[in-house]
Amino acid sequence: MTGRDLKILRKLAGWTWHETAAALGVHWRTVARWEASEQLPSLAAVAATATLRAAIGGRPPTEPPA
Repeated sequence: MTGRDLKILRKLAGWTWHETAAALGVHWRTVARWEASEQLPSLAAVAATATLRAAIGGRPPTEPPA
């Protein structure tokens, strides 16, 4: 999963950095760093993105509607 994928999932779920961070058990700045590809998420954090996928109904990460 790339930072871009995470951002798309987050936007499709309609979540903020803060909401995403709370769901993944990390600080919001960590989410921002992942999205900017400044830092890579741990395997546990990548697995936790199932929460985001569930929030968007299991759809694959595609561009959110404009």
